[in-house]
Amino acid sequence: MDNKVPATLLENGYINSDRDFKQIKSPAYRKLIAKDVAQGLETYFDNRVKTVN
Repeated sequence: MDNKVPATLLENGYINSDRDFKQIKSPAYRKLIAKDVAQGLETYFDNRVKTVN
């Protein structure tokens, strides 16, 4: 493969029970997951070592 852009696959839910299914259907839960992913990305990019070419 000749990928030019790094990528990440996020799997944010695993339906193993009725509780899992209800949680994943919840808009509040999905909003929490989105917020946490955004915060993780922000932390990652804020802490990268800057290089000079």
